[in-house]
Amino acid sequence: MTSSMLTFDCPWCGAIDPVPASQLGEHFACPECKRATKLTERNTSDRPPTEPPPDAPHRSGDRTFDCPWCGAISAVPASHLGERFHCPECGKETKLTPSNTRAAAITAPPPDAPHHDAPKERGGLVVGALTLAAIAAGVWYFNRPDTTPPPPSPQPPVADAGTPSPGTSETPAAQPEPTNPPPAPAAPDAGTGPAAPPAPAAPPSPDDAKTLARATAAQAVAAARADVERAQAADAEARAQRALWERDHPDASRSAADAEALAALAAVVDRERTTAGAAPTAAAARAASDAVVAWVSADAARVALAERVLTSMRADLLGREVLGVADWKGVHWGGDGARRAVASLHAAAVAAGRVAPEVLAAEASARGALVEARRRLGDAEARAKALEDAAAPK
Repeated sequence: MTSSMLTFDCPWCGAIDPVPASQLGEHFACPECKRATKLTERNTSDRPPTEPPPDAPHRSGDRTFDCPWCGAISAVPASHLGERFHCPECGKETKLTPSNTRAAAITAPPPDAPHHDAPKERGGLVVGALTLAAIAAGVWYFNRPDTTPPPPSPQPPVADAGTPSPGTSETPAAQPEPTNPPPAPAAPDAGTGPAAPPAPAAPPSPDDAKTLARATAAQAVAAARADVERAQAADAEARAQRALWERDHPDASRSAADAEALAALAAVVDRERTTAGAAPTAAAARAASDAVVAWVSADAARVALAERVLTSMRADLLGREVLGVADWKGVHWGGDGARRAVASLHAAAVAAGRVAPEVLAAEASARGALVEARRRLGDAEARAKALEDAAAPK
């Protein structure tokens, strides 16, 4: 690995990946779990990616967790590896893996702790004082006067391996060094804590913010206009499809026109019947029928419909209201028989003139999308105009 690359241990899934050293302080998306973590000196090292962590992967006993968010060190059971852990300091959640936990004691620094080239003056004085105190205590311990009574047996007691015999100044036997020990981290500066977060960027000036808002509003207007154009094209296409369907089904078109005319005839009949009253006199009933005849006579298509109504009334077995009637003008249009005939013909015309459901649904959907697109365009234009008016010189 070159000096410009570091090894990143993902705290979420335990994946190990190389990262450029120039990205320290930035967020890095793990290629395995896709989660982003800020690259720091605590979660990167100068070891090759193929080299396992010096304490991985012990899964028994207790381990030490180094929080990648705030740097806090906490004790966790090794049996919890693979589970989620909430840092008691910052409260953020991290997955416990062999890469972000250690088998070392909680007071030991992490193996990838930040290395300082030279400790500051204050830290050096503190470390030096502690070292001198430890040496003095060791000298006193091994050279203190022997006050232990003589043993009852002439044979000397067997001392434990690595423990000095009383009255001697021999030091314990040195433990063998590990074959590939991790680099000893330098003592961190006693007067410093976790790295301070970077200073926030300066907020934009009011003028820049207003300019950005106007530009954003203009982009929204352009996008809304494009949506309206697309919706208009879709609406035109839906109407064209309906026209093609009606051309291929001429009987349906005629039935739809008949349904509209019969609905108008029913409205006129109901109006005149209401005018005559619930219990009309003979004169009022005749006046209502004459009004309907006058309305029908004004159009040849209405006359044809009135003749069909007469034919339907003659086939109605529920009543014989047209007995002796010569033509449609003699129909008692305010009677129940005429109303039943008009309603029956209207229902049949509606059923025969109904356009295919898929054609109607496509037309309705296109029309609704066009209305919504025009509404959004109006809102965007109003927003842009308000911002321009606010920026105009007074």
